Amino acid sequence: MPSKSVSFFSGNASVLELASWFAVSKGQNAKEGEFYKTTTELLAQENHTGVLSLFAKESGAMLEAEEKDMEALYNLMIALIHDAKPEEVAGLSATIVKPIMESSAEHAHVKLRILSNLYNSFDATFSGRYEVFTAIVAVAGKADEMEIVVPQLAALDSWIAEWGVTGNKSRALYLLISEQLEKSENFKREAYEFLLKYLSTFDGDSKAAAAAKDHALRAIKSAISIPTVLAFDELHKLDAVQALKSTKNFELLTIFLEGSLKQYHDFVKANPKFIAENGLSEEDCQSKMRLLSFASLAASNVQGEVPYATIASALDVSIDDVEVWVINTIRAGLVDAKMNQLKQTVVVSRSVHRVFTDAEWKTLQARLEAWRVNLKEVLTVVGNAKLINGGGATVEAVVQQ
Repeated sequence: MPSKSVSFFSGNASVLELASWFAVSKGQNAKEGEFYKTTTELLAQENHTGVLSLFAKESGAMLEAEEKDMEALYNLMIALIHDAKPEEVAGLSATIVKPIMESSAEHAHVKLRILSNLYNSFDATFSGRYEVFTAIVAVAGKADEMEIVVPQLAALDSWIAEWGVTGNKSRALYLLISEQLEKSENFKREAYEFLLKYLSTFDGDSKAAAAAKDHALRAIKSAISIPTVLAFDELHKLDAVQALKSTKNFELLTIFLEGSLKQYHDFVKANPKFIAENGLSEEDCQSKMRLLSFASLAASNVQGEVPYATIASALDVSIDDVEVWVINTIRAGLVDAKMNQLKQTVVVSRSVHRVFTDAEWKTLQARLEAWRVNLKEVLTVVGNAKLINGGGATVEAVVQQ
């Protein structure tokens, strides 16, 4: 529901003031022109809906006002539409928002304030907030001001639920946000995350997913090129991406998901122009694959030691460069490990699994079982020690059989 407001139709002064402004903007006499007369006729008929519809359709003219007057005019318009019937407010708001959204980046800060005022004039659950927020994103993107929007995006999914927005509307908003963020070098990762959200809306609809081919290809390129994207499973399993199975792009993504550096080199050898033709950096791709390859090697040696020579072979680097790559992988958050320079080994304490398959689940189950057995033995020793010292019953029951 829209928020409540004081009726501006009492006495009609505010309405007539705005009618005069519109009349002058159209080159008519302030109180004798056609627009003003039409307004007074509608008011005489108590046709407030007709007045508001007339004003909303002409609201784009307010964008031509002096900057110092623009916000005040729109604030008056915002106040007026809250006097409409509740079921009409969303439509009036959308009509007002459209020319702002479609306008140039000129006076963007004023336009964003106007849109913010309109947005905040509505209750949190009002569906009309969707169109207003969409316009805020569009205007901020045109003006290269997305840093204004980014802090709010964490709450977007909950807002969408509150607005009751589903299907094509949420899909369109996710895509718009991704495209506007993509324009800034500072928000490439955020743009990718919203592209994932957009593509996820096609899951379960393979026919529609095929229509998202270009965006799925863009997501693959982004995932590979953005340095901080090191997990590919979520992207890989999306229906829109699975629809690309027959493509080289999907083949390359699969290598980044679960393949080795050697497999990457084999791909490049078989497709020598592919990386450059798709706007990717050979050096950056190789560096990321080295990080991922070491993560896979570490994952199979958790709580164990990996010789420098083994790492050098897997990463196709000299032994002298191994420590640099180990440090880089630790900094990337893929691995926790310590280097023993005397023994020329790396002791792995933790590593991410690039793909969590049945094999990984079985390994995890085995480790949990080993920890359970070890804990039981420790508790038994502690319990027996308490008995010897007169400390009471054993605590074996803490760990169930």
